Amino acid sequence: NIFSPVQDTGVSLDELRRIGKVISTIPLPVSQPHRKIKEIYEQRAKMVATGENLDWAMAEQLAFGSLLSENIHVRISGQDVERGTFSHRHAVVHDQVSGEKVMPLSMIGSDQAAFMACNSSLS
Repeated sequence: NIFSPVQDTGVSLDELRRIGKVISTIPLPVSQPHRKIKEIYEQRAKMVATGENLDWAMAEQLAFGSLLSENIHVRISGQDVERGTFSHRHAVVHDQVSGEKVMPLSMIGSDQAAFMACNSSLS
């Protein structure tokens, strides 16, 4: 079709693994994440290592990460988007002691695009 040329939108498996390692690691300065968050991130690391049982949240994070690594900005907004509707996303990790919070998707690479998660109030 001359109006919609085919675009190669794939990402290499090596790049997905690289992104997966970043987004499945709880970054410093968070040293005391909630135990459930720690478990989720451990499960994600296992998904990356084995390539098996990827869930919706991990696939979403990989998609966001691939866009960011291609210098395409990602902004998500809505009620509780940092955590996710069913506590699945956890795009922001909070330290239970210091209160510090970090976004692993902001650590994909030094020349990546910006990632923003903007919570709106819960109704």
